[in-house]
Amino acid sequence: MNDTQKQTEYSFIKLIALSSFLLLLIVLSVNLFTTQARQVSAAAAILPPSPFDNLQLQAKSVVVYDVNSAKILFAKNPNTQLPLASITKLMTATVANSLLPGNKKVIPFAGKLWTKKDALAFMLITSSNELANELASFLEKEKNIDFVSQMNKFALQLNLKQSYFINPSGLDESDFQPGAVGSAVDVVKLFLIALDEMPDVLENTAYEKMPFTNEELKLEAINTNKALSDMPGFVAGKTGYTDLAGGNLVVAFDLGLGHRYVAVVLGSTKQGRFNDMIKLINATYDYVTKDKTAL
Repeated sequence: MNDTQKQTEYSFIKLIALSSFLLLLIVLSVNLFTTQARQVSAAAAILPPSPFDNLQLQAKSVVVYDVNSAKILFAKNPNTQLPLASITKLMTATVANSLLPGNKKVIPFAGKLWTKKDALAFMLITSSNELANELASFLEKEKNIDFVSQMNKFALQLNLKQSYFINPSGLDESDFQPGAVGSAVDVVKLFLIALDEMPDVLENTAYEKMPFTNEELKLEAINTNKALSDMPGFVAGKTGYTDLAGGNLVVAFDLGLGHRYVAVVLGSTKQGRFNDMIKLINATYDYVTKDKTAL
C-alpha cells in the first residue's frame, strides 16, 4: 500500500469516526430534549388551575393588579387603547387637586361655593359632567391655563402611554370621537396616584349615598356604582359609560391584612362592567386563599 492509499484510508476512518460522534451527539440531544419536555409537561400537570382561568368576561380589556407586590395577577389586552368615559374624571380630580391648594369654599357649582374636597367627592361619586366642566372652567380663569392641556401634561409625567384627553368629563365628543382614551394599565397607574394624593376624597366613593349639607347647601350624592354591596373589601372606585366606551369600571379593594388590589374593566356593557368586576374580585379572593404566598 503506497502513501496515497494509506492517506485515503486514514481520511476515510476519520470521516467514519466523526460521523459516529455527530450521530451520538444527535441521539443524546434528542434524549435530553425528550426528558426535559416530559419534565415540563409533568410540572404543568401538577400545577393547580388559576381562578382566573376560563373567566367569562364581557370586557375588551382587563387588569387585576396586586398593589403590595406590584404584580399583575391577570390581564386581558392590558395595553389596548380604548375610550375612558367618566374614568376621565380621575385625571380631572388629580389635576384640580394639584392646582388648587387648601380647602376653602371657592368653587362655584349649583348656585353655591364648594370646597375642593366636597367638589371632587361629589363629582366622583355622582360622575357629574356639569361639575367636571365647571371645575375646569373655574381653574382656567383662576390659573390662566388650558385645563385639558394640563391633563395631557400630567399623563406624560405619569407615563400613561396610551392616554389622551380631549375634555374634562370623558363624554363622547361625537359619534366617532371619545372624550378621552387610555389603556387598563394606564388606569391602574392613574388610580394609584389619585388614591395616594386624595385618599380622603376617594374614600367617599365607597358609599351608596352621601349628603352634602351645610347652611348653604343641601344635596345628596347618589353613587353611580350600583353593585357596591356585591364587591367585598371595596375601598374606592370610579365608573364610566358612554356609547363609544361601553361600560368601564376601576375598583380598589382590600381582601385582608391591608393587602390591596386594583382591578380595571374597559369596554364592557353598562351592567356587564359590574358583573365582570364581581367575577374578578371573587377570582382574586380565590387566588389569595389558594396561594398563601400571595399574602
